[in-house]
Amino acid sequence: MICFHCGKEIEDRPMMVGLDTPYINLYFHKPDCWAIVDTDLNAYLAQNLEKIYNYLEKDGKKGKK
Repeated sequence: MICFHCGKEIEDRPMMVGLDTPYINLYFHKPDCWAIVDTDLNAYLAQNLEKIYNYLEKDGKKGKK
């Protein structure tokens, strides 16, 4: 799993945020990256909307041939 905030591999138990639109799960390092995101989750998601859709597109291509 890759942390959505910092882009590094997550080795421990991650914190997950599930979105309905677009339908995707975002994973974060806990407590480091999650502490930044959790202060105002809605504002964070609104500011990173383009990154979410890019992440979704890259995630959707994984495993498909």
